[in-house]
Amino acid sequence: MDLRFLAPIYERPAPYVSVYLDTGRATARAIQEVPLRWRAAKEELARQGVDGPLLGTMEEIVTDPGEAAPGRALFAADGKVVYSEALPAPPVRPIEHVGRAPRVMPLLMERRERLPHVRVLVDREGADIAATGRNPLTVDGQKWPVHQSGQGGWSQSAYGRSTENTWANNAELAAHTAEREAEKAGAELIVLGGDVQARRMVLEGLGPKWFDRTVEVYEGSRAAGADLSVWENAVEETVRAWAERRLRERLDGFGKHPVEGFQPVAAALQRGQVDTLLVNGEPEGELWIGDEGQMIAATEEEARTLGFTNPQAVPAGDALVRAVVASDASLEFVPESERRFRDGVGVFLRFVIHAAQ
Repeated sequence: MDLRFLAPIYERPAPYVSVYLDTGRATARAIQEVPLRWRAAKEELARQGVDGPLLGTMEEIVTDPGEAAPGRALFAADGKVVYSEALPAPPVRPIEHVGRAPRVMPLLMERRERLPHVRVLVDREGADIAATGRNPLTVDGQKWPVHQSGQGGWSQSAYGRSTENTWANNAELAAHTAEREAEKAGAELIVLGGDVQARRMVLEGLGPKWFDRTVEVYEGSRAAGADLSVWENAVEETVRAWAERRLRERLDGFGKHPVEGFQPVAAALQRGQVDTLLVNGEPEGELWIGDEGQMIAATEEEARTLGFTNPQAVPAGDALVRAVVASDASLEFVPESERRFRDGVGVFLRFVIHAAQ
């Protein structure tokens, strides 16, 4: 899982405000309950020192019908809402937290059930694009001309070129929008469906990074009356297969340089050795952090020995994610049935430091 989408949160100074709220509006009663839930959350956040203007900004987001979703995660720092994500289901438990590290692990735990991806359904007029955790959007390209003419002669050739230019322009717009949404969502892949020729043109418009992370499916149509469940099922199966294959390939190499457990993993993060953090779930217990992102230690004694400024214990998962983002590493959730790590954590290393002989 690419965690760069979280970087803007950590770029701001602590303390961090983290909120997880049930914002479902599926029934008339649920619509009435959203402001009541927010009122309780607001009172708790105010008790923890969050000021009125920031609470007002957060209230606008969670009560806005245009931002309707079953749940929402919000993160704020330095008086601003830095990141907001719609959740496909209400949070397991509401969270209102202010502290040295944002409470991002519950969000990532939820994301593991839906590998971050972008769904792109195209035709020659535009695309419907939906990225994990972001509002869906429609790309409306040029409407004319999009169909080849049956006329003959010089006009047929000119009209044909104009039509193909329209298709190409629309596909390029769809490709650039998909890439932008993928970056913002921290997506792992793009799933591309719809019109065959439009798919080909969108692929041609993608840069090397996202071209290699795009999977075409044959299902899906933007035509009026099309059964979108066929498209949705094809996307889900593609995402599931992608995640399973990637995990298997990576775990095959874990035994070469096994590093697992809080102390060895924290040490590797301090040294910038970690390529990927592996977790079985949300780690239990606490780890110690300092002011800098890669300041992470298993114990208070170790933190002080290493010279951490203002050492403090925080939930282990939040400390680990903070260090992963600071070192530009990534994160993978590994089912215990595949591999069980000591303390629930392990790492793939970028490089190995060999002891001096």
